[in-house]
Order: sequence, then structure tokens, then C-alpha cells
Amino acid sequence: MLGRISTLVEIRKRGCSSVIAECKFCKICEESVDHLLCHCPFVWGIWHRWLSLWNVQVVVPNKLVDFFKVWLLSKPRRVQTWIWKLSFFSFSWSIWLARNETVFSNSKFSADYIFNLGVLRLGWWCKALAPENVGDLNVVLNDPIRFQDICGFKAKGFGNAGIGGVMRNERGETIISFSKNVGRLDATSTEILAVLEAMKIIKTNR
Repeated sequence: MLGRISTLVEIRKRGCSSVIAECKFCKICEESVDHLLCHCPFVWGIWHRWLSLWNVQVVVPNKLVDFFKVWLLSKPRRVQTWIWKLSFFSFSWSIWLARNETVFSNSKFSADYIFNLGVLRLGWWCKALAPENVGDLNVVLNDPIRFQDICGFKAKGFGNAGIGGVMRNERGETIISFSKNVGRLDATSTEILAVLEAMKIIKTNR
């Protein structure tokens, strides 16, 4: 990511001297890679929420590359290394996409919205890389944030399908739940519809 992400500071270094490099999230500091993904107060709130849910405390270093090293060393015992490493990139990618929407489409995102997308993205990346690791995925989605597995379910074979999910806050209180029939679909299409429905609900309630 270093030197490759086109933050406003990087764009200015490449010759666009007229660019105003103010961070679009905090509107306080210049948008360097280290600031955007590490030191921005708005973004740090997202990182801190995830780390706090696992009772992990870190001292934030000056550089993003050092933050990643600290991240790996801070892995909770009950989480496999590959999942903990993936969570770093899941949140980084979610933050970057939200930043792009803010810059190019003048969109506004809450920290909660970006956090929830980061968790949802992490779950689907884990499922894509290791679908057999259901137990580990349940730990990530259910244990720290009570974010119950958003799923699709259907009759055996190609048949009537439904989607549903429950999201809870850190106190275990239900925030959002949904359940609906989606007609005759295969398993893959059903699961995709479940994720899309969850994202729509999150966006509506952000």
C-alpha cells in the first residue's frame, strides 16, 4: 500500500501542486497514507472499536507498516493468524473505499457504517478463502460484536429459498433483523442476496 495509494499527499508529490491535501474524514491534517489509515481520529475510532471488542490495546506507531507489525503481534489467542491478518486488510480496504466515495461522490459515511462493512467484508473473505472454517468464522462474526451470521437458506437442491440475519450491538441487544422469501434460487445466489439485503439495511439505518 505504501507509495501506491493515491492519497492527496501522494498526488501532490506526483506534480499536482494545486491539490489541497486536507483529509476528507477529519478535515484537520493532510491526507498521507499514514494519516488516512492510521492516525486520522475518525479512522482510528474504527480500528479502536475492533481492537476493543477483542480487549486488545496497542500503542499506535508513526508508520502504517509498523502498525501492521504491531497488529500481528497483538493477535488474540482464540483467532487464527490468517483471519487476524485479513481483518487488517478488510478494514483498510473498507476505509479506502469510503474515502473514495467521499472524495469523488461527496458521500458521507459514519464510522459505524464503515465498521459494519469491514466486518461483513471480513466474513465473506474468510468464507471465500476457507469455507470449511465455519467455527473460526463464527468466532469473528458472533463472539466480539454479536454480529450474527447473515445467511441464505434453501431446500435441498434448487428450490424455494429464504434469507435472514440478525445484527446485535456490543451489549447483545438486537439492532436489526430480517427474514424474507426470495423464490426459487441456487445456494450461491441466495447467499449473495442475503449480503445485499444486509448492506441495504445497514445503509438505511446508518
